[in-house]
Amino acid sequence: MGPGPGIGPTNFWTQLQEAGYFLRFVRPVRWLLVLIVLSSLASYVLLLPVMFAPQQLTRHFDDKPHLWKFLVLMTVATIASGLLSLVEGYCSNRMGEYLARVMRLEIFSKLERANMGAIVARGAGQFVQRIVRDVEQIRDLYRMTLTQLLTQVIRVSVLVVAMLWMEPVLTLILVGVFLVVGPFIRRLNRRVEEQARRIQQLNEENIDQMVEAVGGFRDIQVSGRFDRFYQRFERVARDTEETCVRAGRYAHQAGTIPTVVSGILTVVPYFLAVRRLDTVAGIGEVVSYVGMLGQTLSVLTMMTRSTSLLARATPSIREVRRLLDPLPGAGPAAGPGPGPVPPPRIDTLHATVELPVRSIRFDNVGIQLGGRWVLRNMNFEIPGGKFTAIVGQSGAGKTTIFMMLVKLMEPTEGRILVNDCPLNDISLAQLRRLVGYIPQNPFIFNQSLRDNLLMAAVDEHNIDSVLAQAVVTARLGEVVRSREAEGGLEAMAGHMGARLSGGERQRIALGRLLIQDPQVVVCDEYTANIDVKSARIIDRTVHECFSDRTRIVITHSLYTISNADHIVVVDQGTVLETGTHRDLSTKPGLYRELWEMQAVGS
Repeated sequence: MGPGPGIGPTNFWTQLQEAGYFLRFVRPVRWLLVLIVLSSLASYVLLLPVMFAPQQLTRHFDDKPHLWKFLVLMTVATIASGLLSLVEGYCSNRMGEYLARVMRLEIFSKLERANMGAIVARGAGQFVQRIVRDVEQIRDLYRMTLTQLLTQVIRVSVLVVAMLWMEPVLTLILVGVFLVVGPFIRRLNRRVEEQARRIQQLNEENIDQMVEAVGGFRDIQVSGRFDRFYQRFERVARDTEETCVRAGRYAHQAGTIPTVVSGILTVVPYFLAVRRLDTVAGIGEVVSYVGMLGQTLSVLTMMTRSTSLLARATPSIREVRRLLDPLPGAGPAAGPGPGPVPPPRIDTLHATVELPVRSIRFDNVGIQLGGRWVLRNMNFEIPGGKFTAIVGQSGAGKTTIFMMLVKLMEPTEGRILVNDCPLNDISLAQLRRLVGYIPQNPFIFNQSLRDNLLMAAVDEHNIDSVLAQAVVTARLGEVVRSREAEGGLEAMAGHMGARLSGGERQRIALGRLLIQDPQVVVCDEYTANIDVKSARIIDRTVHECFSDRTRIVITHSLYTISNADHIVVVDQGTVLETGTHRDLSTKPGLYRELWEMQAVGS
């Protein structure tokens, strides 16, 4: 997953500004940042007596009381500096973990309004990569790299001031020599950033392939071609290894150059000895200066390595930021997959749909996915309190209509109105209560049967009796009794409902719908993959329990909707016909062709 258009390797200051975006997340604990800065500054100030020890020992060699006092001061200062370092470490760790928690929660919340088209096209890898690996990169950057960089700047500032006071000309020359290597390090850091971006893409592929392998475990094993999937995974793993090695090589080179330069520069101050060896005090000054220079060069080397770590974390910073707060030209928040980007969450609007639902109207609605129009010029109305069927062949755009109705996708043009209220004026919270859904393949979580049923519960009041009634109505009593030894409703459903049959999973979906008790019920091919008996039970229950609600059935099996009040025929993204079964089956058109083909096939 690369950067958006026009975004390439950047310089250190741009990277630092991008990293600064996440300061808003640590604002509630900014006192930790203040403590980090203050404790670091105080710690290095307290170490100054240690740096001047050789000078003091040579200047006051004959003044024993003065030396004893200085040694006591140096001991106390060293202990105090150590304690302050502990405070700094605790605050850095606390701030980093707090940042990781709030970022993960924020990223997870994006799933509520994520673009379904992008999720399907990109897979689970992008969200897993963001919430695990990228958040860890940013956490470590704040917990260690940026805080260390901040404290290192303080430390080197103190040291350079002290060195300028002792030997100004030589200090300026040495610092100038060190700055000359800056362009080489920046060039290497750009390569580190490029490789880090590639590693990020490969990690997404690794995650996607592992998720697919676990989800399709049965099919892979039965196919007898596990080796094909293994080879595919091995290729990505090998690419990841090689890219990580390259990134590490560039980062190591960026760290080695200042180390070598530091070693060479450390020798230079000894030339001072040529003109300072005439007195004992002069020797002390030389030793003190050399000690300060060694610490300064060590700090500058650590700062250089920190810039490499910042370059490595930059792709993570960009991708997490794109997800949380899209940048101009950075692509859609849910990843550069097909489909338009949903608008910001609208849970603060006061627009409320008056109940009951009288109509749902598609007004010149169109949606473009992956550069092509999937639906175009959709104009039709779904009457409230009636049974409406949306039919057509596979790929006609039936399910996309539902996706737009529940804001999993946003229309590229036109608008959808519920009781003449624009859909975008309705909060997601109200919309989720308003519309219920039974899909063709309901997702069953690896949780208890109770938790799977209650995931759609809106009102916790009297929930036990509501749950009990849903179990009876959805014909789940036998399932619960068969799992009595495992706790009945507390029994686990297994990964993706593996411990349930297809009909049982569909009845779980029906139970969710009954507990949610929505005003609009959408059924998307909900009886296509189950046995006839279960299909009839679920179909009859839906129509009996929601007879006064707006029911929308999306299907290509016409025999199940012959009693519909209203039928919308969709083909190649447009509405071809509307009417009742009697009207449409007696006049030329696609519906009659489909009806006759299915009648012959049966």
